[in-house]
Amino acid sequence: MIGDSQPEGIEQKLDRWLARCVDVGLVTLVFAVPLLLGGRTALGQLVLAIVSVGIAAAWSLRGVLGTQTGWARCGGLLLLAAALVLAVVQLAPLPAAVLDKLSPRLYETLSMWSPDAKSPLGVWDTLSLAPWLTRRALVLLSSFVLLFVVTVQRVRSVRDVEWLLRWIALAVLFMAPLALVHYFTTNGKYFWVYEHPFARPDAA
Repeated sequence: MIGDSQPEGIEQKLDRWLARCVDVGLVTLVFAVPLLLGGRTALGQLVLAIVSVGIAAAWSLRGVLGTQTGWARCGGLLLLAAALVLAVVQLAPLPAAVLDKLSPRLYETLSMWSPDAKSPLGVWDTLSLAPWLTRRALVLLSSFVLLFVVTVQRVRSVRDVEWLLRWIALAVLFMAPLALVHYFTTNGKYFWVYEHPFARPDAA
């Protein structure tokens, strides 16, 4: 009977709101990241990182509330975890003897930072030859890992797959005409205002 129905509790309302945040975040990434040059620009990478962390936090809160059903297993998670470990190892400070074993020609390339040079610059202690770029790549990789994990947990049924594919199709229908208009009316800048240092919108 209608009169016997229980009012919705605060946990159910919060769970529904968090689930909606996850869906909005996934749709935002489907539209925003390709629109911002596929994450090739700093702005696109920032949007990717912020939204990925946001949807991961929302999904984790659902787990804390105990309202989501189980954990969907996926073998791809092991590969992504291995990729994160590999990136972290490249940034970890290691003894010179270990670096010499893992990368025998490292100190030939960076002779001024070798243990034998006794340079005031110090001794190079990471596998990465460009730690600042590796750190940046690690942030992007972490964002993609979070996005993958949340998507695997969110998309569990055929209905969920159809929902996600529908939004991807809408994003394509939106961006394909925009790309054509952009190509034929370009002034050499993306969105007619942004000049990329290494690419042009009319270079097809």
